[in-house]
This record gives sequence, structure tokens and C-alpha cells, in this order.
Amino acid sequence: MSAVNNFASLAPSFIAPATHAQIVTPSDTVDLTYVTRFISITAAGAVAVTTQDGDTLTIPSGAILPGYPFPIAVSRIFATGTTAAGIVAFS
Repeated sequence: MSAVNNFASLAPSFIAPATHAQIVTPSDTVDLTYVTRFISITAAGAVAVTTQDGDTLTIPSGAILPGYPFPIAVSRIFATGTTAAGIVAFS
């Protein structure tokens, strides 16, 4: 039996929990399946991204704390420039 979703008829808000999660393999050529609501890492390091609006930047090591959600809407996490490990994308 499928789980009941009592909130299916409501539009998601910015503070709503994520509905998708994926383990990220950073790639210089492939976008994520979904634009993220936030990302999480298990080992500190830099994370190179393209944001939802198309900005490309490298979030420096120390800006994202391992085990804590980092709210950012990204469409790609690059292999080049990314040194963090255990990246999970939530959307």
C-alpha cells in the first residue's frame, strides 16, 4: 500500500520539506535531475555549482558545514573545483 500524502492538494512553499533526494556524482557536463532546495555534505570541501539563475561559482571550503542543510537552488554540481564529499541534493 502506498503512503498517504495529506498535503498532495497543496502547493509547496519555500519552507516545505524536500520531496526528492539524490546522491550527487559531481559532473562537468550533466545537470542534476531536479533543481535543489538545499544540499548537504558529509566531508568538508569546496562545492562548484551553477545556480538556478545560471550563476557559476565555487562555494569555499568551510562555508557548508558537514551534516547541515545548505539552502541553495542549483542545477549542476561540477566535478572540477568540487572537493567536498558525500554530497546529497534535496529538492
